[in-house]
Amino acid sequence: MDNGSKIYNKKFFTDMYVKHYAPLVSYLYQFTNDINEAEDIAQNCFTKIWQKRKALNIKGSFKSYLFSVAYHTFIDTTRDNNKQNLLIEELKKEALDEIHLEPGMDLEQEMKKIHSAIEALPEKCKKVFLLSKMEELSYKEIAEKLELSIKTVESQMRIAFIKIREYLKIHNTQN
Repeated sequence: MDNGSKIYNKKFFTDMYVKHYAPLVSYLYQFTNDINEAEDIAQNCFTKIWQKRKALNIKGSFKSYLFSVAYHTFIDTTRDNNKQNLLIEELKKEALDEIHLEPGMDLEQEMKKIHSAIEALPEKCKKVFLLSKMEELSYKEIAEKLELSIKTVESQMRIAFIKIREYLKIHNTQN
């Protein structure tokens, strides 16, 4: 019986999970330098393998296959994170472009609009935004402080920039 057919067996899969989870997390930690991210990727690998078990035909050892899936999952995750970071940077730039002052504009009035835009954010979104911009915490630090995932922090920041930009657009056209 090769590993491809053994994987249908829950006991075999559970044994492989118990045997390889910790070493897999250690392996992934070398790439991520973040234990939570390493654990997330490891969990995702086992989940992917279990979900696709009927279509898999593992020729070598399960461990080799697992570590290969883990490496490729890490690469995909990193690529996705880089895309999200680029999007966030673009949103930051757009938000800053939206609040540039025209000749004759009152700085104090514009600052009040920005403050109002921030106050109008949903509570979680506002907390994340203020921790990032006022306390200058990294997304990782915010995630730890608020017990959120980094992806949630990124999402909340993206929402904050969109809502602030919309608020400023509406309130700048009303003057």
